[in-house]
Amino acid sequence: LILIQGQIVILEDGSSVYPSQVLLSPIRGRRIGIMGDSFDSSSLCDLMRELQAKGYLFTPDHVSVDCCTLDFPPQLDVLVHEATLEDAMREEALSKGHSTPTMATKLAASLRVKLLILTHFSQRYQPIDHPNPPDSDSDDSKPSAKKRDKKDRPSVQLLLDEAKSNDEFKGLVLLADDHAIIPIPLIYNEEIE
Repeated sequence: LILIQGQIVILEDGSSVYPSQVLLSPIRGRRIGIMGDSFDSSSLCDLMRELQAKGYLFTPDHVSVDCCTLDFPPQLDVLVHEATLEDAMREEALSKGHSTPTMATKLAASLRVKLLILTHFSQRYQPIDHPNPPDSDSDDSKPSAKKRDKKDRPSVQLLLDEAKSNDEFKGLVLLADDHAIIPIPLIYNEEIE
């Protein structure tokens, strides 16, 4: 425990054991934010500022604690945020309490998030890896409205492309998928600038 607290241990023979000789670099816990059904997630910045001010978040002494600017180290390793509708449908998204990819990436950029995972997509978007099921009740020579609607549905790739096009956000953007396993790397304290 003494070494973990950063103190030197003096052995019976007079030799010294320094923490750096026997301990690995400290690893801080992973920071993950999950925001769903949220058209305004700015309160997450306020929460991060409050936690930082109370000393719950590690911040090097030389770094400003002004949250939601680019003058501090990454505050969240991962942000899971909804992107229900595409940017062109922003007003509809807001009226229904939802977000767009650009809204999510702006928040992620302000918090210096390393990994943004978009989720909660409208059913108007078809999954990327799943082809449309054939409409067995229709005549192939005359497509039904149901089949035509499915074929004309945009893919969630549109949402991913919009998120990746935001130059403010420098992290990685992924789309959530059922049963996906996404590794979150360990963060060693010396990696925090």
